Amino acid sequence: MERVLIVIARPENESYFGGVLGRLYESGTQMVCLSITRGEGSPINLVTHDLSELAERRTNELQEAARRLGIREVLILDEPDLSSLHVDGDWNQARITSALEAIAQKFQPEVVLTLLPSHPLIDPQHQRAARLVLELAQRGRLGSSLKGVYGAAEREWYPDDAFPDVEGQIEFAIDRYSRKIGMTYGEFQEHAAMAHASQITSQAGPPTVAEILVPLLEVSPDSRLCLENLSRAGVC
Repeated sequence: MERVLIVIARPENESYFGGVLGRLYESGTQMVCLSITRGEGSPINLVTHDLSELAERRTNELQEAARRLGIREVLILDEPDLSSLHVDGDWNQARITSALEAIAQKFQPEVVLTLLPSHPLIDPQHQRAARLVLELAQRGRLGSSLKGVYGAAEREWYPDDAFPDVEGQIEFAIDRYSRKIGMTYGEFQEHAAMAHASQITSQAGPPTVAEILVPLLEVSPDSRLCLENLSRAGVC
């Protein structure tokens, strides 16, 4: 697999894929990340930053986390992060759609990684971002090379039964040691997640690893075969 596009709602979401991205990094896959917002609506540590300061800080944190994950380019659309009542406005869906289409046409991703489009517990913005991706993919608007779209099951944030197994899901063991990166995939993820220092408190640690990819759209069986091989042997 040569090209993977990661589409997230806000900084730190990219770290949910840490165990997967570690394997992609090892295999030499080119990765680009698109964040719809800059994360200024986060309630964590908001008392110590105004919205503009927090947006700038979280932007820098995302850039550093991406560097640690081997992501070659980060794009941020600067839509409002609606996680907080302190943030006004709404997403400009037409603008987001146009940006996603333009990036996909230029980058020609083979796989898009995003969040889950529908779940009663997860953040509404996560779901909204995933739905936008899925709708464009279903319409054939994410480039001519697309083979599949997969979402992260945010299992570690919620009770064990909140994310039951889904047919076709792909599991990535995070306790496996990688000689190439010199640590386990879980440690690789945590190292990247720790870049988001503004979001770490004594009560809230770094984001957890998405060990499960859920198939949202499989255009070609090649994407599944590649990811399954990646999960087992570290190569596509």
